[in-house]
Amino acid sequence: MKNKKWVEEFNKYGLYFSPYPYDMEYRLAEVFYEDDGGWCYNSVLLDATDKYLGSDSLEDAKEEIEHMIENHYEGEINYYKEMLDMLY
Repeated sequence: MKNKKWVEEFNKYGLYFSPYPYDMEYRLAEVFYEDDGGWCYNSVLLDATDKYLGSDSLEDAKEEIEHMIENHYEGEINYYKEMLDMLY
């Protein structure tokens, strides 16, 4: 995922994305470590609050979230392509 950055904010790591240079940044998700269970995430885009990840490290958690977001957008693209195909 290009044009992304991770920012540490109060023991949470936010994933920000800007589709175009000098454009507004969108916060896609955040990951954090829950003392009683491991790495978790929140994401409005993925409609998830305090969901657990299967990751063993921060780097793995970040990769997992990025993969989930890429899959989400690929699904959206495919949905709209199918809708266009139905129109023509």
